[in-house]
Amino acid sequence: MSTPDCGNSATDLRTIRTSTRVLAALGIKAVASDASYEARQRSLGASGALTLPRYPMSAYYNVGTAEELVDEYNWIYNSSAHGGSGDCETNRSRPA
Repeated sequence: MSTPDCGNSATDLRTIRTSTRVLAALGIKAVASDASYEARQRSLGASGALTLPRYPMSAYYNVGTAEELVDEYNWIYNSSAHGGSGDCETNRSRPA
């Protein structure tokens, strides 16, 4: 679940009220939030749930273990000489 962009519209307010009711009904006590936008933990209304600020990171869709995550990272970001894809050598638009 992501927190809505809170403007002044009635739709935003209905979304927030509905979301907090759903959290409370399901007994959800913690929701991840994006620390690059909101670094401090906060309460989500009457639901009793708290945000858990975390920084976004690369988590690849095709890995299931820590070893596979390291392997995928190394494949993407290492040079072909070191067993990687070499993509960063040839595609400078991607961050190294």
